[in-house]
Amino acid sequence: MPVLRQELEKLPAEARELALTLVATTIDISEEAGALEQLRAKHRRLVVLVHGILTRAEWQGRIRDLLEADGQTEVEALGYGYFDVFRFLCPLLTRRGPIVEIERNIRDALKLHTTHGEVIFVGHSFGTYILGKILSERPDITPDRVLLCGSILSRKFRWDKLPNRPRGVLNEVGSRDIWPILAHSSTWGYGSTGTFGFKTAGVRDRYHSCAHSDYFTPGFAEKYWLPWITAGALVPSPFETGAQAPTPFFKNLLEIVPIKYVVIAILAVAAWLLL
Repeated sequence: MPVLRQELEKLPAEARELALTLVATTIDISEEAGALEQLRAKHRRLVVLVHGILTRAEWQGRIRDLLEADGQTEVEALGYGYFDVFRFLCPLLTRRGPIVEIERNIRDALKLHTTHGEVIFVGHSFGTYILGKILSERPDITPDRVLLCGSILSRKFRWDKLPNRPRGVLNEVGSRDIWPILAHSSTWGYGSTGTFGFKTAGVRDRYHSCAHSDYFTPGFAEKYWLPWITAGALVPSPFETGAQAPTPFFKNLLEIVPIKYVVIAILAVAAWLLL
């Protein structure tokens, strides 16, 4: 700028004033463009989708198109291959692979999308378990908000202990979803928060008359997810305001007497009888 100003001083008075005006205008426009770009970056968001077991997560493509339509949202649909029931139920060794793979991909996504003002994680079923493990084990991964559906995280998951605690957690709860109960009842490490909710501070449980994968039926994400992800608006569910039937006895029974302990008891009795 000093050199440019010196050169301008050599011009005739009228030409010099015109040139100085043009330079000042260009600088103002450049500064305004920079400020506008910073504002746009602040309102951009990165959404990371993580699926559950027994699926190739075909729903991710439709949700990605829906969210990216506003031009301010970019979506990374992450996966870990087809995960079978045996590996899902096994409490040792088999669960670690998907956690490591999703963590690696999340870190890569964060490196690729550096101009976003907000990061949002969306997990379904086993994807909620994966995200819970990553949040609790990797405090440097810091999403702004988290959306869970069909959650199998434990009700006792310590959100309050997370140094990277998201400022907003929305848990979609399905009253007709039996799978979180079966996961909790059949093995170790899972919970039934996708059926009963967390009921803890800092987590908003939103109840629906839904089964495990009803969140991906056309219309649901448009009505409930799009407003929350793009504007932080929480659309109430009609199910919450209507008359809700008491929890069926068999669901409570699976919580009180887990299947895994019944199986252990049967095996112990059988072993005793064979001795």
